Amino acid sequence: MSFAWEKFDAAVHTLAGPDTERDRLYEAYTQNFMQLRPKELPAEIRTHFSKLTARLSGDAKDTEKIRDLISSAKDAEIRWMINLILQMHAVLTQYQPFPIPDNFRHSRSGCPLVISGWCVADQPDQALSICVGRSPDTCPYARQN
Repeated sequence: MSFAWEKFDAAVHTLAGPDTERDRLYEAYTQNFMQLRPKELPAEIRTHFSKLTARLSGDAKDTEKIRDLISSAKDAEIRWMINLILQMHAVLTQYQPFPIPDNFRHSRSGCPLVISGWCVADQPDQALSICVGRSPDTCPYARQN
């Protein structure tokens, strides 16, 4: 798990908290993004992250300035920044290792991987990306175990 993804994931959890949108944005930004640099992010979100950083803090690391900027922003801009963070998190999530769901298990019957009683025949890597979330009978790599 990358440092950048951990920070974005923590920020998303903060944004889902009980405080006001402005307070959640302030906490998410100051606790997670002030330590990140654009070069630590995938190319497709660097510009967006830089725009967010420039809007909230510029080159300063003064948390009171950040609080003032968030307080003076329009509601629509606050929602835009929160949405931008969620979208960047979604991009970063694509780069994370894919966890194997609980209903996937190795089989003693010689099948490399079993999904809810169905064998994923000789294609476990492809099945993880193609078959997750689908019923086993619609997965092209599954057969009855």
